[in-house]
Amino acid sequence: MSNKGFSLIELMVTLSIAGILVAAAAPAMKSMVENNARPSEANRLLGALRYARGEAIKRRLTVTLKTNGSSKSWAEGWEIYTNTLFDEDCNITDERGYSAYSDTCTNMELRSDVETSSSIRITGDITTTTYISFDKNGMLLPKPPATTSAAIAKFTICNHDTDSVGIAISIVRTGRASTKEVTSGNCAP
Repeated sequence: MSNKGFSLIELMVTLSIAGILVAAAAPAMKSMVENNARPSEANRLLGALRYARGEAIKRRLTVTLKTNGSSKSWAEGWEIYTNTLFDEDCNITDERGYSAYSDTCTNMELRSDVETSSSIRITGDITTTTYISFDKNGMLLPKPPATTSAAIAKFTICNHDTDSVGIAISIVRTGRASTKEVTSGNCAP
């Protein structure tokens, strides 16, 4: 007589081996997912910046990328608007002395993005605290005051659990954005 199946002992040994392999691979898998989240979020933000600049040029209007989060925190997502924030009707000044985003101006939402992975931290510098805008020529707004030597805006994308490695996005006055990897503790919030 021929048996065409597995015995209970064979099945238990196979499941035990599979469980050991899964347990051994889980930490490496978690590390791989976290390492891939940082460039993924950097590319998503870079894409939003390029989209906002392209829409500003295409529509010949000011376009603003505004955080959904608190000051300097971009991890809660963002919204992209066309608006009149730099027009005479909306000559509003923010805490830094720049013309500011205003809900009282005529705004049209173009796109919004949801919050990032919980393992990622995205922060902006003083130029990108809560918003960044591009004028109808694709130039970076707000322009720093004449007394400031700052000519670029910066974002830093880091993992929550480490302050040593991250990705920096820099936007020059012309509106061109670029990325580079940052190391040696430059990922501090």
